[in-house]
Formats: sequence, structure tokens, C-alpha cells
Amino acid sequence: LADQTMSATQNVEELLATIQEQVTTSSETMVAMAEQVHTGISVSQQAGDSIEAASRDINTLIEHVRVIAEASGSQNDKVHAIAAQIGEVVESTQQQLIDARELATRATQVSEQCDLLLTEVGEFRFAGHKRMRQVVEEEIAKWQLTRLDPDDLDRKLCALFQRETTFEMLCITDTNGRQISSDVESGKVNIDGRKNNWSDRRWFQEPARQRRLFVSDLYRSVDTNQYCFTIGTPLFDQKGQLLGVMSADVRFNHIVGQ
Repeated sequence: LADQTMSATQNVEELLATIQEQVTTSSETMVAMAEQVHTGISVSQQAGDSIEAASRDINTLIEHVRVIAEASGSQNDKVHAIAAQIGEVVESTQQQLIDARELATRATQVSEQCDLLLTEVGEFRFAGHKRMRQVVEEEIAKWQLTRLDPDDLDRKLCALFQRETTFEMLCITDTNGRQISSDVESGKVNIDGRKNNWSDRRWFQEPARQRRLFVSDLYRSVDTNQYCFTIGTPLFDQKGQLLGVMSADVRFNHIVGQ
């Protein structure tokens, strides 16, 4: 019995030792597992902080994008409004251009009709036409020219202009069409006219060739834009030699008024 008791005691001790060993091993395992859990919790917390920071950054980015989108939308609206206003201005300008062209076309048509009418009228010889021819012929007959002296011619033309204000401009050329006198306009003498050459003008060519007075048709004056006509008269000396040609521009509205 004693042997059995001792044997049983040993078995119990061995069993307790085994249990103690297993408990120790389990405790160590639990500690290791607890450490791993704490490590996992720490890693999870760090990951959570990173995710939270990333979330804040994303929210900030979204807010910036929203602000940019709103600003872009506002700018886009303004751009569209400005573009619409520019379009209205362009349309208005185009219409004004069309109206201006139409007005210019009508004005040109009216001017052409007036020119045509007055040109046809100018082919006739009014009483005023005849009177101006007589004025020129009678004046030249009084001069009794022997030569063409520029200063003397200027005085004669000024005196004629003062007596007959129907004239617009007077001048005298030599037989080659080169102007000898000054331009006499409105009773004033412009000496610069002495350098002009009128050899290509009909009012010079016809009197020089035919040796008789020439009256042009109506035309618009370059200087005044008024209608006038030109009397070209040959100038002779006492022997009948051609000395030059006198040009007398006559205001058409003056003789019509008379």
C-alpha cells in the first residue's frame, strides 16, 4: 500500500508539473499574443491617424476644387455676357455699315443724275453764257497787247475780276500752255500759279488751234466743288500773231441767278 501511495503521489506530482508547465507555456503564449494585440492596436491607430489626415487633405482638395469650379463658372458667365454684348455691337455696326453704304449709293445716284442734267443743260447757250463771252471779248479788245508781261497781266486780270465777280479764277498762258500770269481768285493774286502748265487742257488747246474763243461744258470745280464752265480766249498782238490764251472760270450759279 505504501508503495502504491508513493507511486500515486509521484504520478500526481508529475501531472501537476505537466500542468504547471502547460500553464506557464500558455501564459507566455498569452503574453506574446497580448503584445501582438497591442502592436496591432498601435499600428491600427497610426493607420487611422494617417487615414484621418488623408481624409482632411482630400476634403481640403475638394473644397479648393469647388471654389475653383464656382469661380470658373462665374468667369464663364461673364465671358458669355461680354461675348453677347460684343455680338450685339458687331450686329449694330454691320447694320450701320449697310445703311451707310445704302445712303452713299443713293447720294451717288442723285449726284450722277444732277451731273447728267446739268451737263445736258450746259450744251445750250444761255443768255448769261453769251453775256460772259461778250465781257471777255470786249475786255481783251481794250488791252491792245504787244507782249505778255506777267505783272501787267496780273493788274489787268485783277481789274477785270473787280468789275465782274461772276468769275471764279482768271489766268493767262503763253502759246505753249505755260502759265505767264498769276492765279487771280476772289480778287487775290497767287504768284505760285505762274509755274503751271496747261498744255493738256482743252480750254487751251482749242483756242490755240482754232484761233477763236472756246466755251467748255459744265463741270465741278476742284477748288469749290461748285458747277462752273471755262472760257478760253486766244490773245493776239496788233499784227494778229498769237501771244497766248486767257482762261476764265465762270461760276454757273451766278449767271443762272442773273
